[in-house]
Amino acid sequence: MTGAGSGGDRPARLRLFVAVTVPEGIRATVDEAVAPLRAEAPELRWTAAEGWHLTVWFLGGVEPDRVQDVEAGVARVAATGHPFTLRLSGTAGTFSSVLWAGIEPAPMLEELARGLATWFGDEMERPFHAHLTLARTDGARRPLKELAERYEGPTAPWTVRHLALMRSRLAVGGSRYEVCNEWPLGLPSSMPG
Repeated sequence: MTGAGSGGDRPARLRLFVAVTVPEGIRATVDEAVAPLRAEAPELRWTAAEGWHLTVWFLGGVEPDRVQDVEAGVARVAATGHPFTLRLSGTAGTFSSVLWAGIEPAPMLEELARGLATWFGDEMERPFHAHLTLARTDGARRPLKELAERYEGPTAPWTVRHLALMRSRLAVGGSRYEVCNEWPLGLPSSMPG
């Protein structure tokens, strides 16, 4: 990849978003609940359990030279928060072409989403709706609704202590996600100097 200004191609934009990661134990219990649905509907694009996360704010394509500014913003918003508990609702739902597992409302998570919207100069166009994306389809929505009604998921809680900046990479079989950086909630020292 050739740097910008050298007459070659510009560096590719990074597909970034801010998220809350999901602990391995929680992912395992959800994966167990999803297994029968996955067996019933193998034609769906099921998301891999190791990639499950709660998107708090989607940034989209970010120029590599802007990543440091993005990190500074996420660090500042993380510093305004505090650790809090999230709990799976045990239910599933659908919107558009997505089957998702629900999360009980969490005011601190909504505050963080609003803080990120403000920091990045955007407006929240609709109410924040935390969820774990389980599967996607290009077909009819009816099968997703039926699967959502059959989902019997856990109601397990966990404590959120960090905000993560994550990168999405397109790959065969679906996107792959990686944590680029994390910042503890409520610690002003987490901000870059």
